[in-house]
Amino acid sequence: MTDCPPGSFSPLGVIDCTGCEAGYYSAAGSGSCTQCPGGKDCTDPASNGTVDCPAGTYSPVGVAGCSSCQTGYYSPAGASSCTQCPAGKNCTDPADDGSGLTDCPAGTYSPLGVIDCTGCEAGYYSSAGSGSCIQCPGGKNCTDPADSGPGPPDCPAGTFSPVGVAGCTSCQAGYYSSAGSTSCTECPAGTNCTDAGSSTQCPAGTYSLQGIAECMPCQPGYFSTTGSANCTKCPAGKDCSDPAVTGTEPPDCQAGYYSLLGDANCRNCSLGTSSPGEITYVSMENGKSP
Repeated sequence: MTDCPPGSFSPLGVIDCTGCEAGYYSAAGSGSCTQCPGGKDCTDPASNGTVDCPAGTYSPVGVAGCSSCQTGYYSPAGASSCTQCPAGKNCTDPADDGSGLTDCPAGTYSPLGVIDCTGCEAGYYSSAGSGSCIQCPGGKNCTDPADSGPGPPDCPAGTFSPVGVAGCTSCQAGYYSSAGSTSCTECPAGTNCTDAGSSTQCPAGTYSLQGIAECMPCQPGYFSTTGSANCTKCPAGKDCSDPAVTGTEPPDCQAGYYSLLGDANCRNCSLGTSSPGEITYVSMENGKSP
């Protein structure tokens, strides 16, 4: 009497040895076959069920051979099933126990079950290990989609960016913006916006209209105070030789001088006349008035 060889069996009272069916194995002298465990390769029923399926493959309980993991899945050696690739990971090598999976680099992403990392499209960004890209917020510079910090940097002063736009655009002439702006603001009347990053009041003696970047000097015979949207014609009796007025109106002409409406300078009074509030002196010849 001899033992049944490995991979076969004979029950009590049966004289012949019968080969194990697919998905089962046996050792020599077995009275029955044993179901192949999950994660084992039992294509050879005489293997004693000790051979692991290689990494990147799997076998459920009772299945003789090992099958390759489908795309987007991975497995270590001896796996009874494959694991879906996590979002934000690079799973191009299916033969992995999970410890060797690498993060998608910043500026790329991978959804759940996708093996490759894909670059973010224009106007989006991501940090390392992302399952999706984030739309660029307004006022941010996303020309580099790789976010290594708390988020994309602000657009600098004098520029802007709407939501979902990658780069920052310079404000047009007559507009300005602060850092991180989603749009530019039209330069108000009476302000200087030659520096597109800010607006300042026009100095006295100048003016600017709405939407005009530069302050323009008042023409002769006109004056202005700080932050003026226009210049005012010089009133009669006032000295507008300096169009930059620090108070509410220009100073009076000095005694002996006068000015008409719109004059830039005060004029010297003629002999025999006076300016307001001054005594008139009349010349005498031979004891008579002229």
